[in-house]
Amino acid sequence: VFDSRGQTGVIIARIGEFLQGNALYFSFPFCMLKLYNSDFVHAGMKGCPAGAEAELLIYKTPPVRRNGGRNHVSVNGCDHAEGTKENPFRTISKAAAAAETGDKVIVHEGEYREWVKPAHTGYSDISRITYEAAEGERVVIKGSERIQNWENTEGTVWKAVVPNSMFGDYNPYSEVLTGDWFLYPCINEPEGYEIHTGDVYLNGKSFYEAGCLEDVKNPVMRTHGYNPPWTKHTEPILRPEDTIYQWYACVEEENTIIYANFQGADPNEELTEINVRKCCFYPEKPGMNYITVRGFEMAQAACP
Repeated sequence: VFDSRGQTGVIIARIGEFLQGNALYFSFPFCMLKLYNSDFVHAGMKGCPAGAEAELLIYKTPPVRRNGGRNHVSVNGCDHAEGTKENPFRTISKAAAAAETGDKVIVHEGEYREWVKPAHTGYSDISRITYEAAEGERVVIKGSERIQNWENTEGTVWKAVVPNSMFGDYNPYSEVLTGDWFLYPCINEPEGYEIHTGDVYLNGKSFYEAGCLEDVKNPVMRTHGYNPPWTKHTEPILRPEDTIYQWYACVEEENTIIYANFQGADPNEELTEINVRKCCFYPEKPGMNYITVRGFEMAQAACP
């Protein structure tokens, strides 16, 4: 066995002792390689830094690529389908789980409410995994969910009770933003004013987080905010008329209660969304290289 620099590999244990499933392990001066099906002869390797583990995929013949290397996704599809153009998957996540190096994931028009976590990496610039919107089609990946159980509490103020199970282990309404890269949209000095990664949207319009519930009930137009907060330097808010659309959240043990002032709109009749997921497209594990993402609109993620 040779690596890409012509260095000979050495078996680090006898096959019977180091066989795990159908994988054999080899040691090189710069990494450890996991070898599948040792009687195969055509190889492709994923590079890695010193001390890391890489996979050496060995094939007796060139591998047969699923659907010719094309995995299709449609809002009218099914995740139990084959992923072909005629029988596409329903979610990008399902296609991501199936895509191998050199494959394309082609997503057709529509909204996809999910966090896409690529399961596999490409191996080189000429063997990438590519995720792309179908040509001429608008594809939106959203980190939000639509909420339609709003209750009117008083005037133009509504509340929604959202089970914390919807957020998993990341509740955007308890995650506090810190840093000097955003504007604190408070009227007075921002000391003690917290902004969270959550948000409320009415027909795509992003609301402003209030400092307390009373501010939601009696919103005041804000013309300036603070950035960064510790300098007490003010900056103008671009569309001050939007600042009367405010929300405030109370996070309890089992539920998160969100209050919002919709200024006369009925949130159950309009498109009303809240942040739910941390990301739209982002791998959970490191070392995911040679991945191309293009043609998507990504919106409403609760990014920290």
